[in-house]
Amino acid sequence: MGSYEERLASFVAVQHPIDPERLARAGFYSTGARDMVLCFRCDGGLKGWQPEEDPWEEHAKHYPGCSFLLAEKGQEFVNNIQLQDPRRNRATSRHQNGFSGHRNEVLRSDMAQRAIEAGLEPSVVEKTILEKISATGSGYSTLEALMDDCFNDTAMSDAASSQSQDEDPLEKLRKLQREKQCKICMDRDICIVFIPCGHLATCKQCSETLIKCPICCGAITQKLKTYIA
Repeated sequence: MGSYEERLASFVAVQHPIDPERLARAGFYSTGARDMVLCFRCDGGLKGWQPEEDPWEEHAKHYPGCSFLLAEKGQEFVNNIQLQDPRRNRATSRHQNGFSGHRNEVLRSDMAQRAIEAGLEPSVVEKTILEKISATGSGYSTLEALMDDCFNDTAMSDAASSQSQDEDPLEKLRKLQREKQCKICMDRDICIVFIPCGHLATCKQCSETLIKCPICCGAITQKLKTYIA
């Protein structure tokens, strides 16, 4: 879904209250479920659209750290949207941020319910369907294909879990130490959480000069100090 044409094509069989061309330009593609859309870059999901809403503005309201949004519209545009009167930002009443609302929709679908009734774990079904939508822009057309991918995903997870359990204790310790290291200086421990993306990536000293998260390249609006046990 990296290209505008691919995103636009995902709306072919969907009746949406917003012009599909405007949604596609703003980075969104249709999931095929009602008016639910996802951003191809940040995976941000929105639904419950009103005809007067602007896709770029909604993108900036809910996912200000999206690198595609920042590259196309700029930090000043995002800042202006974020600073608007909160009463104008009615996101909590209309839109479900992140994937929360989308996940509920996925598990309510007939295909998901049939897979769960067949004995598959709901979490596995949910994850598999979401990955399919993210990769292709549409869900599963047959129960057989869904169940095959669910079984493959479970087998891969079991193999990874087994490999983790067999890992050398010393290597585990080294990995833990690397995870706690500042991603900039690779010396001091991480202790700063970036808002709104939530990544914990740098020490206090290195964070002072950053305006974008080194992990997701999202704009940083706030820096919070935390402590790692």
